[in-house]
Amino acid sequence: VGMALRACAYEPPARLQPLSRLLLQRSVQTQTMYLTDFHDEAKASWLADYLTPAAPMDTVRMSNTESLPRYNGLDGFPHVSNVEYLRTMLRDEPITWKVR
Repeated sequence: VGMALRACAYEPPARLQPLSRLLLQRSVQTQTMYLTDFHDEAKASWLADYLTPAAPMDTVRMSNTESLPRYNGLDGFPHVSNVEYLRTMLRDEPITWKVR
């Protein structure tokens, strides 16, 4: 709980926003790659679409053992900072996955 409260209180300097947005994009892409590689496409798809990025954050499965990011630009999240992204995620209602 303490770490979540600190994350909600942090405000980075404005001059770091472009770097913060790039790091957010690459973090989301890395996590979707991991989820796809471990065949958890449902969670990868959810994360790739979370907060409607300006560019596709999903991955393309090349084979059973290889996947690649769909987007390699620098402006995947021009409308949200990394802090806003995490704040929103921490405050969202939990999601329940039903698997049959």
